[in-house]
Amino acid sequence: MSTITVTVGDITLHGDAGYDFTLTSISGFDDLPSAKTEQDAWPRADGNAMPGTTYYDGRTITVEGYYATSSVEDTDLMMRRLRGMAGRLVTVTVQKGNATALHCDAEVRSMTVDEYRYRGKAAFQIGLLAPSPYLLAPLRAATTGVPTDGVGILDPLTAPLTEGEVGNPGRVAITGSGFAPTHLVVKIGGGLSEGVRIHCVETGEAIEFHRQINPDETMVFDFDDERVLFQNQSDLSMFLTEENWFRPTGDCTIQFTPLGVQSGTPTMTVEWNEAWR
Repeated sequence: MSTITVTVGDITLHGDAGYDFTLTSISGFDDLPSAKTEQDAWPRADGNAMPGTTYYDGRTITVEGYYATSSVEDTDLMMRRLRGMAGRLVTVTVQKGNATALHCDAEVRSMTVDEYRYRGKAAFQIGLLAPSPYLLAPLRAATTGVPTDGVGILDPLTAPLTEGEVGNPGRVAITGSGFAPTHLVVKIGGGLSEGVRIHCVETGEAIEFHRQINPDETMVFDFDDERVLFQNQSDLSMFLTEENWFRPTGDCTIQFTPLGVQSGTPTMTVEWNEAWR
């Protein structure tokens, strides 16, 4: 296990010895959670009826390791540090060699510590429950301005010739979004006199927001919670006039369409995590 590190909250366990916390095993993190959608048996035919949509349980994770302790007092401090995570939602991150680190949020549900297992090493086991079945890659982000036309070579031709200016399509392309719905957040910076339309080019799904966005304001569109937050605080979802929220499971090109008159430098920032079950 020399190429793996596991972080639980603020504690990092290493597959190699020689660190304060050494990992001996982890289970449940890579497993596919159980499907909770039952199949109905055909009464007069072989096989079962497949449900239209399959939903999955949360993820149960067990982390085992030991702490390199030098004294009884040192062990007690370590135990307090571990117990301090009990009942809290912490981030569990697994890094395997140079592969993409994956993480999930999980609650610490159980913990055992065997401080007398053998001299110099206090063994422990942490049991966690992740409410979501998804594993997420690190956050990615990209920003674009409003769509603009390009400028070609102007007539009459005079020396020296210039190549003109390239326009901006006002799009952000999400690529490699994993094999489960992507957690998507879009932030719109003003000013836009009548609001904004955001849509996925590939599917045509769109949301439209009709309210002035001043140059010093930011509207946060959370596609998981399906709501719009002003400055990431007040809910302004009542100004939505179209609500086809989308969660890409593959490549998706997101189009920024300003509504009304523009002022300042409006921008669209897209943040997303690739996701796997």
